[in-house]
Amino acid sequence: MQTINRLIDAARKACDRESDMALAEKMKVARNSVSVWRKGGKITDEHLAALVELAKADPSEAIKVRAEQASSKAEIRLWNHMLTRLSAAALLGSMYIM
Repeated sequence: MQTINRLIDAARKACDRESDMALAEKMKVARNSVSVWRKGGKITDEHLAALVELAKADPSEAIKVRAEQASSKAEIRLWNHMLTRLSAAALLGSMYIM
């Protein structure tokens, strides 16, 4: 839940008022949605993508959220494996740019 809370806090800064309610309005979701997300409730891919964009965060943060919200060991392994692969690919890509 740490990652989703960091994303929410960063995305709130993109709002007129820095509050969960203002973020909910900006994202066009129910007022309690942000609270539900903060408490570990599931967030849709669409809303997660919007949150990452508003927060101006690296898209890999979405994978971290999914790993933290996973309900089984297999899911946790899958999301962590994907994050590891993505991180390795980014590292290799940056080496080729140099």
